[in-house]
Amino acid sequence: MKKNMNIFSKEKVQKTLFVGLIVLVFGVFLLSLVMTDGSEGTTPTPDNQQNQENNNNNNENNNNNNQPEQSVEEKKEKYVSPIKEEQASVFRQFYSLESDEATQEMSLIQYGNKYFMSKGVTYRNDNNESFDVLASLSGKVLSVTESSVYGNTILVDNGDGVVTEYVGVSNVLVSLGDEIKQGDVIASSGNAEYDIAAGNHLHFKISIDGKYYDPYKLFGTEK
Repeated sequence: MKKNMNIFSKEKVQKTLFVGLIVLVFGVFLLSLVMTDGSEGTTPTPDNQQNQENNNNNNENNNNNNQPEQSVEEKKEKYVSPIKEEQASVFRQFYSLESDEATQEMSLIQYGNKYFMSKGVTYRNDNNESFDVLASLSGKVLSVTESSVYGNTILVDNGDGVVTEYVGVSNVLVSLGDEIKQGDVIASSGNAEYDIAAGNHLHFKISIDGKYYDPYKLFGTEK
């Protein structure tokens, strides 16, 4: 009987170990599944990676947009003479009450039996020869007109209310609407009945908001 009890005890122990082994294996299997699910939940998919990159890019763009823009100061032009100094010189000046008597006298233009105050500067040379007319400022051609009294006249809109006028010119090289740059040759000097005494010349005027100013006082200053 004792022998039978030993056999029974051995069989019971074996069954217990077997069941325990099964439980252990099953437990390990469940644990591996849980760990695998957790790792897959934290591993980014390609779509998630792309979304993350897009979010990063958007954040960078937002940061850039939030940064203050750097102001770029626009380069301003200075008023310059409409002629080359070696080609011509001043013949008639802008009429001003502040000028001396001699200057005022030479700043009067005789047309017929009347005298008119010069609203600009007249250029000519000693040989009464034609010379180049240059754009004093960059701008857009407002008009090109022809008159039996004033000859050909070019008006240029220079922006900010500034208009430059080139009166009595010939060989006009620009047309209505043309964009011109400072220093461009736009015409040649010419003759006009309005100022016969000046011979071959250029009469140059500058107006700001409709008021004429002495070009020589503006030359070298910013527009």
